Amino acid sequence: MRLLFKKLIDNGVDLFVTDPPWDQDSLPLYTELGKLAQQKLKPGGFCLVQCGVLCLDQVMARLAESLDWYWLFAAQFYGGNHAQIRQRNISNSLRPILAFTKRPAPNQPLNVWITDLVQSPKAEKGHDRHGQSAVEAQYYIENLTLPGELVVDPFVGGGTIPEICALTGRRFVGTELNPGIAAAARARVEAARLSLTRR
Repeated sequence: MRLLFKKLIDNGVDLFVTDPPWDQDSLPLYTELGKLAQQKLKPGGFCLVQCGVLCLDQVMARLAESLDWYWLFAAQFYGGNHAQIRQRNISNSLRPILAFTKRPAPNQPLNVWITDLVQSPKAEKGHDRHGQSAVEAQYYIENLTLPGELVVDPFVGGGTIPEICALTGRRFVGTELNPGIAAAARARVEAARLSLTRR
């Protein structure tokens, strides 16, 4: 992720969409993500971050050090396989998607009406064991950006966000720490591009 401080133009990114690691050791990454988004987003641009419910308060506090709070979006999973949060005896079917914006936050409404709860099938683990469903990411990418605009994911994982960008005509930049997972994500994006040329 730190490479993006050098690679991206200041005030040049339309949307950050990402799903960083959720463990306690990874919390400093959210502080860095907030700094990166504040520096690189266009005025009024959004940073959408998925996170686990157990660390929600800590993630929000770290992002709020650099960004302004905007809204709480969420994905609600159907079709079973809900996460079992044993520390609380809760079957979790709701995935928070935190919406922060570059400071100062825009005080005008969005250009379109969007919902803050997207019904989503279970997470897609075929590309990465931490993979999420593409449904909610695609919904927010298509409603918060236009074709040709730049979307950034500093934690690419199995490639859900770059694949959506390829299929919907958005430009994309991202980073992934694991070389094997990064290679699989690149192959996924190339397959998506090939499918478009065959249409």
